[in-house]
Amino acid sequence: MDALLNTGKVDPSFNNNNAIRVCCNHGHLSLLERLLQDPRTDPSVLNNSPVRLAAQNGYLEIVQFLAKDPRVTLSDSDSSALALACEHGQEEVVEFLLQEGSSDPTAFDNANLIDSVRFGNWNIVELLIEDGRVNIESHEYLVVTNAVDERRQDIINLILTRYSSTTHPILELLQSVIELDTSRLQEFLENDHYDHTLHIGGLAALLLAIEAGNIPIIKLLLSDSRVDPFTFDGECRALTYACHSGKMDVVKTLLEDKRIKPTQQVVYTTCLVLQFEVARELLRHECFVGRVTWDLDATDDELLVYVANMKQE
Repeated sequence: MDALLNTGKVDPSFNNNNAIRVCCNHGHLSLLERLLQDPRTDPSVLNNSPVRLAAQNGYLEIVQFLAKDPRVTLSDSDSSALALACEHGQEEVVEFLLQEGSSDPTAFDNANLIDSVRFGNWNIVELLIEDGRVNIESHEYLVVTNAVDERRQDIINLILTRYSSTTHPILELLQSVIELDTSRLQEFLENDHYDHTLHIGGLAALLLAIEAGNIPIIKLLLSDSRVDPFTFDGECRALTYACHSGKMDVVKTLLEDKRIKPTQQVVYTTCLVLQFEVARELLRHECFVGRVTWDLDATDDELLVYVANMKQE
């Protein structure tokens, strides 16, 4: 490269500094350093696309190098370098950009947090929460409800540490369940001001109680009509969650609720996670809803074969 540049016949900024962008896209730090020694090059070309490419592909050293250049703006295009790093799971780059401070993690209604939750990038979720600038209330507390659904107690504990339950009543609800504080939960349920909180957080609280296997708290939550054991698409998430955990006593408690009926799909997925006794309990229930008859005397292996054939159908 030196020989080419020294001839004076090669323009390193040709085609919108394409050589710089290629280096950032493929992680060629030493070549990038040499190119930027030429005054004709511009690392901020196309709204700082070089640093965005490096962030997207996880080239931390290149991001750090470009961040030192006064021509580069990390917060350009609504902090898209950070957004791309979050979207592509580039944990080290996200950590650096948050510590550097000029990028805004709350851009586009906290899209970085929401996308990281949806993509399952929980290490990045943790970094964003620890940073403290994101709003956990975004998308009706999606980060909170998904963390519960995915059994990420570490994330829940971090949120409870970082954010105030006074500002976020859903955290008061979850805290009372985590601490198995029945009287505190009862007091919360008796407060008419928490209708919306129970609408968006009631299922999460119920899942926490199921995870803990605490029957009194499960019954208390189910006694409140604002606590819906179903997701928006009609799945009885509470029952599925309990079945997949193999918690027979919890499953029986849930089936006492007239709203909850075991379906063939729940039996199917319960067999797939090898909880056969729970599956048989569902099949024996008087309200079982299924389009075909299952053999209750079938062995575990026979049930698996039956489930496999169902999938093929």
